[in-house]
Formats: sequence, C-alpha cells, structure tokens
Amino acid sequence: MGDTKRQHYVPRSYLKRFSFDGTQLHTFLINKTCSTYYNEKDIHKVWKDISISDVCVSKDYYTMKSQTLKSGMSPLDLEKKFFHDYAEPRLSNIINTFDELAQDILKGKTDIASIQVTEEQRMSLIQAAFIQYFRSPRSRRPFVEIGSFIKQISELRQKERGLHINNFSELDVSYTHAYKTYANPFLFRSFAIKVSDYSMLIRVSENGNFFTSDNPVVIHKLGAKGKDILQINILRDEFSLFFPLTPHIILELYNPSFFPEAISMNNTISIVNKDYEDQVNRYQYVNAENFIFSYKNDFSLFLKTNKTNGQTENA
Repeated sequence: MGDTKRQHYVPRSYLKRFSFDGTQLHTFLINKTCSTYYNEKDIHKVWKDISISDVCVSKDYYTMKSQTLKSGMSPLDLEKKFFHDYAEPRLSNIINTFDELAQDILKGKTDIASIQVTEEQRMSLIQAAFIQYFRSPRSRRPFVEIGSFIKQISELRQKERGLHINNFSELDVSYTHAYKTYANPFLFRSFAIKVSDYSMLIRVSENGNFFTSDNPVVIHKLGAKGKDILQINILRDEFSLFFPLTPHIILELYNPSFFPEAISMNNTISIVNKDYEDQVNRYQYVNAENFIFSYKNDFSLFLKTNKTNGQTENA
C-alpha cells in the first residue's frame, strides 16, 4: 500500500494547546508495574517532556485497505477528509470560541455567568466529544481482537487445505472501527438524542492546569476501562461527561435526572478552584491508558515529594 503512516488518535492541534513550547508536552507516564518510591534519577522514567509527534500516535491507525473501499474512496480518506478537513478544524473553532469567553471571565473575575450557546455550538461540542471518545484505542481494541481471531481461523483453515496462508482477506480494522463508532451516523444520532436535554457547563480554572490524556473524554459509567465498547448502549446507559478543552477550560455534561443541581447551571461558564481542578484531573488519571499531560508540569497530585528522605512517593 506504500509507506507506513504515523497517525494521531488525539489531534496534534488539540495537544498543542497543552504544550508548554508548542512542540513538547510535560508528560506523566502511566506504568501499572511502577515502583511506589522514586529517587531524583528514577523519577524521569515516569515524568518527562515528550514531543507531540511521539504521543497518542500509531502506525496506519486510519489507513484503510484498498480492497474494502467503495469506488472513488482513497485509503487515506479517514485521515484527510474526515479528520484533517472536517472534525479537527471544527473542534479547534469551537474551542477558540469558548477560550475567548474563558479569558473574559478570568479577567473580570466573574464567578459564574450565563452564556448564549447556539444549537450549532452545542452540537459542535457534543460531536467533538463523541468523535474523540470513540476514536481512541480503547474503542478500537475489540475490532483489533476480532481481526486477529478472523486471521487465526483463516490461516488454520487454509493450512488444513494445503493453501498459502497469505491468500485470504483480513478484516479492515481501520474501516470497521470508523463505521461502527466515530463515523457511524446512527450511533452519533443516538448519542446526540441522549444528551440533548443534559445540562451543559463550561468550567474555567484559575490555576490553569486541567490535565488531558490519551483518553481525554471521560464518560462516567459508559464504556469504563476494561468494558467492551460493543456492549455499550448509549440510549439505555446513564452517564456524565468531562472533556478538558484547554488547560483553563473543561466541558461538562450532566443528566439532570441524576444531577438536579446542574439544571440551574445549564449554559453557564464558571470559575472553579484548584480543589475542583484536582477532582477532574483524577478522572483523567483513572481514564488514561499511557499518558497524562500537564501544561504546568505539576503532577504532584500523583507524586508527592517526601522531604524527610528525599524520595518521591506515589500519591
């Protein structure tokens, strides 16, 4: 098919907003087998600066196989037409809109203010959260597993018949993942219907250290880590959503039936303190797979310096 392409499953344009220099990210590496204690030398194994080009990226993540494409489609249409030309510019534009509001509310030190959110803006935010949630490797994993199973069965059958084991059609994981999840209009319609009456809140952190991660959209009780994405029922399951848009801004959606206190805050933008920032940052930590990013290079929420022995302790 040609040269292998490295493709981001979290947009570089989004990650750049959390970069301290436009090219690198202060990164906390999640390692489930890591030690509880670190000395100053070992801390760099989990806490380092990494180029945006080298995080949240995978080889041929969106590249479709030629044999599965309809007439006129290109193997790179998902990457170029769907993401580069449509989804990612739409996300950047809507973040810019709310970033301006956030800067105004911070300058004016306004605790809370009502905002006029048009239906188009609301839908842009909902769609951006939907796409980012389902384009993740966690969402893709079941299709990779199905593809591996199909390949194993096909190889076994062809071996039994004395045929060349390369002579079979593999599942196109990129295509199947796209059209079963983030590019599926029925699934998005179900998601949009579900959250149509949710309360939408924009929170602004004075501290400016909302974390993001390789799974930035946190949807509580929907597709939790370890749960098969194919078992999700958007219309049946109840959930709330958290999506950091910049180090200063986070989008939140609440079901008013379960969070009636959010009703009065629907379509508002409000300032939150560091305690609240820490709370949603913990959500990012729990939801992440491999990377947590901090604009301020402050991961003290997870790693505390023990001044008595000069070591760093995992919080």
